[in-house]
Amino acid sequence: MCMMVYAVFYFIKWWSNTNNTSVKHLLIAAFILGIAASVRMHAVLLIPIFLIYVALKKQFRIQPVLLSMLFFMLGFYICFPYYWAHPIDSFVHQFKYLTQNPWPWDILTDGEYIPPKALPWNYIPKWIYATTPILISLLLLAGLICINQFRKNPFYLFFYLLTALPMILVWTMKPTIYDGWRHFLFLYFPITFMCGFAISHIQPRKVYNIGITAFFLIYLFANHL
Repeated sequence: MCMMVYAVFYFIKWWSNTNNTSVKHLLIAAFILGIAASVRMHAVLLIPIFLIYVALKKQFRIQPVLLSMLFFMLGFYICFPYYWAHPIDSFVHQFKYLTQNPWPWDILTDGEYIPPKALPWNYIPKWIYATTPILISLLLLAGLICINQFRKNPFYLFFYLLTALPMILVWTMKPTIYDGWRHFLFLYFPITFMCGFAISHIQPRKVYNIGITAFFLIYLFANHL
């Protein structure tokens, strides 16, 4: 999650610098993302999110995309010695293991033990709701439905994709999930941004934003004591 934060930061820095055609920040983001993927393969999800966002914003340029993919693979392979001997076969094996991991135990959910491949669609959402403060859950829900932010904030779409796409892939690909949502704790990063969008939507006045933000931080601090 830490590496993902840095990768997103440099991606946004590249995107926001409209007067500069340099792809330096995009390449930094791709390299950091490669390092993150060498720790946990879920970081690969950021690549289609980057590409979808750029394509939807109608600024698709092939050169930075190819360069960023090259730097992603470079960072990924440099930090993952397992791939050095057989780069392609090892990657395919790793991807198959990620989606078809032979987890031998059932998972307790809703009072009964269920095989990992038979988990209900709401398994991850319920865990997020059960293990986060109620205020965060409410703000997340508000952030997901305040679609007018698509027009007001150019990065609302990006963080919306970053929140929703991993869940869509879970529902469609059905990877093996161990107890809880520990494989998806990186979602806490975009979730906080969706909460911020919700606060901005609820009260746009600056003085109220400061008050609401202060209350939000105090609430979080109190819940983690």
